[in-house]
Amino acid sequence: MKKSGLILLFILLIAAVSFATEIKIDKDCLYDNDLFYDGVGDKILCGIKPGESKTIHTSLVRKFLSKGYKQPKFNTKDLLVVKRDGQKIDELFIKNKIFELYRQKFPDVDIEIAKITIPNNIYFSKDRGLIFKFMNDDYFGSVYFLLSTYYHEYRIYAYIRGYKEVYVTKSRVSKNEMLTDKVEKKRVEITKIRGFPCEKIDNVVAKKTIPKNRVVTNAYVIQKPDAFKGDYVTVFYKGENVFIKAKGILQENAYRNKYVKIANPSSKKIFFAKYLGGRKAIIIDN
Repeated sequence: MKKSGLILLFILLIAAVSFATEIKIDKDCLYDNDLFYDGVGDKILCGIKPGESKTIHTSLVRKFLSKGYKQPKFNTKDLLVVKRDGQKIDELFIKNKIFELYRQKFPDVDIEIAKITIPNNIYFSKDRGLIFKFMNDDYFGSVYFLLSTYYHEYRIYAYIRGYKEVYVTKSRVSKNEMLTDKVEKKRVEITKIRGFPCEKIDNVVAKKTIPKNRVVTNAYVIQKPDAFKGDYVTVFYKGENVFIKAKGILQENAYRNKYVKIANPSSKKIFFAKYLGGRKAIIIDN
């Protein structure tokens, strides 16, 4: 008996679905002129998200008819199923968005999407569009993206491999050494490289020893200074009716027209002076 009751319920549900009229909309709200030819544009139901369906029962339909609507666009004896149009977001859609992001940010890098994880049943409205962007500054390896459809925000995970033609050391490079004759260009995977590969090496020096066969990144180099830490410089002191010339030792790399720390060779006292270039610095007492 119980089994026959379940069968009857199932038949009734199938019948109800088969006698339902589907109304498609492409906006946030259902209006009376979506249902009636003589509608005037009044809102009936709002908050329908892209890809979502909502059922309007016959009791509510009768309520509408009692308000004086005369020209329905559907069989008034049927259930109404209101479906919001929306574009479904699938894996291929997200992959294309990822490729687009990388073309904009890293036009000279080829990427491979090794793995991707996205939620199911995501839709968006074409009239509102969507936002897709990096969530942080991790661009290779495990990467997270933000997908916003206006109605919801989703976190998309992907494992991204990157390939690029970069400078690689042909031999060991010592600290403060120029790289010009010590590197060559190779196409390599940069997924696990720390820092960003250097684009230009003609005016940089190694800030620490770089081993052979190592990708040259910004973590290894600095702009070539005009004088190196430890170099002797001539320091001029200019005050009111006073002009002194002395020797000093640079306590850091020096760049022209920048202030630098200098030590007195005898007293070891540290002071700041403006580096002028040509192993000269000046202290001006205002």
